[in-house]
Amino acid sequence: MLKLHQVTAGSGVYAAHVPIFAWTGAGGPDTQADTIAQHYWDIHTKRDGAEHPYAAP
Repeated sequence: MLKLHQVTAGSGVYAAHVPIFAWTGAGGPDTQADTIAQHYWDIHTKRDGAEHPYAAP
């Protein structure tokens, strides 16, 4: 993913890797789909970096 991020830089295409370290929907509010979606939205709007891990406490 890092190479894809580098190759597409400046082309209008944004590639990032988002590993999720949580059981989706299995715990508190940090594992709910809308919370994880907000993480993705922040990545989409900021377009900063190639890796953005998400870990629920």
